[in-house]
Amino acid sequence: MIRSLAWRMVIITGLAFSLLACGKKMPPRPPREVVPQAVTGFSARLTEKAIVLTWKAPIKRKDGSPLIRLSGFRVLRADYTFAEDCPGCPVHYTDIFNVRWPGASKETAGEDLVQFIDSDLAYGHKYVYTIQAVDDDGRIGEEAGPVIIYWDVPPGPPAALSARDGDGQVALSWQAPEKLSDGSVAGEPLSYYIYRREGDGPYERLLVAGLLSNTAFTDTSLANDTFYTYKVRAVRSVKTTLIEGPESDEIKAFPKDMTPPAPPTGLSAIASPEGIVLRWIDNTEPDLAGYRVYRRTKEEDKWRCLSRGLETSGRYTDKEVRKGEVYYYALTAVDSSPRQNESTMSLEVRVWAE
Repeated sequence: MIRSLAWRMVIITGLAFSLLACGKKMPPRPPREVVPQAVTGFSARLTEKAIVLTWKAPIKRKDGSPLIRLSGFRVLRADYTFAEDCPGCPVHYTDIFNVRWPGASKETAGEDLVQFIDSDLAYGHKYVYTIQAVDDDGRIGEEAGPVIIYWDVPPGPPAALSARDGDGQVALSWQAPEKLSDGSVAGEPLSYYIYRREGDGPYERLLVAGLLSNTAFTDTSLANDTFYTYKVRAVRSVKTTLIEGPESDEIKAFPKDMTPPAPPTGLSAIASPEGIVLRWIDNTEPDLAGYRVYRRTKEEDKWRCLSRGLETSGRYTDKEVRKGEVYYYALTAVDSSPRQNESTMSLEVRVWAE
């Protein structure tokens, strides 16, 4: 009874204090609610000699409050040989790496983007990674992951990369590597990634090509009269991991418009006091630049071009004619490419000059 009364007194006293205090006192938060949230965007990419882990730092704690003081990150790694691989079994993390925040330039790739490069690797091993953020009070946040990588010998570089220029496209072909990077025979079928750069720009993986299973690809929808450079990497598929090998030699390509317009149609010729008036139906090609008018007489075997430049109006009057002479006319269409691709001739028309 006395214990109960005393407890009530403590409660009342506490309530009186809270009423007199300035502001409202919130209930204490459980310790696990104030730990940092899990990092986001946790992913891995492979280079020839390392696994590069990338993630974004959290900005809030688990309870949603702002995470003001961030100390760094814990990278946990489990290491198994392929023979020890046991899908579904509990993971035992044996290695812990501490990454500072903000770290050195080697560890930090941006304002809130962090990288960790793991080069302490052995072929034929499975590596499992998780990440935890750590605040300045040493509270360890929620885990992100796991990310699983099967690390093994990469393939050798493709050989004999060639490129054939076309109109708005480039046809690529190469030879599959016969060996892996360590000199052993590449026993399984390989896949390929294509990398391309435009002009002096950076190389980018050609996403439209995807992961190729054959040794040829035609890159379409390119800009004509533009330099492109290509290289190819072979890819091994080891369980769930794609392992890229070293790049092939570069090859340059220069697609160009070599396709002329269609020959003009609907050409007609009418004799008038001003000369011979020609009319025709305009072509519809988007790169059409204009037309050239050709003429010959009955005695001439070769056509003579009458146009000093390109005709663009769909009409032309030949004023240099002799009355009573028979003339033959034909047209060609010319595009706007630097090569000024010219069509074959239209059907000719025959007319008497008045």
